[in-house]
Amino acid sequence: MDLKYRLIKSKRRKKTLTLKVDSKGDVVIYAPLKTPDSKVEDFFRKNINWIKKKIKENRSNHYHEKRFIEGEEFFYLGKPYPIVYTDRSEGGKTLRLIDGRFLFCDKKIESIKEAFIEWYRKRAFEIINEKINHYTKIMDVFPSRIRITNALKRLGSCSHKNSICFSWRIVMAPPYIIDYVVVHELCHIKEKNHSKRFWGLVEKIIPDYALRRAWIKKNNHIMML
Repeated sequence: MDLKYRLIKSKRRKKTLTLKVDSKGDVVIYAPLKTPDSKVEDFFRKNINWIKKKIKENRSNHYHEKRFIEGEEFFYLGKPYPIVYTDRSEGGKTLRLIDGRFLFCDKKIESIKEAFIEWYRKRAFEIINEKINHYTKIMDVFPSRIRITNALKRLGSCSHKNSICFSWRIVMAPPYIIDYVVVHELCHIKEKNHSKRFWGLVEKIIPDYALRRAWIKKNNHIMML
């Protein structure tokens, strides 16, 4: 693996050298303005194993566009289920999750994607409302409004008027991750920033919130459609 890096020197950076590996595998090193090139090279070499490991992780976690072919797996509550095409439709439902399989009765790609989005949206509405009802009683905070959105990257958000939004994609994650996202947004009703006080509120309800945040960062690709 022939690795190169892009160097960014800044007056604002006083002492430390840091590096970043982005989702495309590009390596960027940030350094104080007067840092000798030899020191940067030495820093790069010392971290080469970590860089290779990070690039490998990014490749394995890279999102592959869904093809909606039979046998392809889609996540629900943290578990993968394959698509199986069928000519039978029960109760007029195009998409059903039965016996560990997503049964779909129309083979048009456009139709199946729309069917999945609608199915996930309905499940999200049911699950989110159930969890909101549970945690508002514990936390004594109440959102002014709850909406299910099509947000791609943000699983949840809270407005200054305490209106909370959740992406339907959230139901692809395990239940304990949904709990964390719900609690996170409810805490924003009291604290509109990510201050130490905010994370203290989250920790009271979700003591291992850092692990759950890490899961989202590592597994965000499975919630794409």
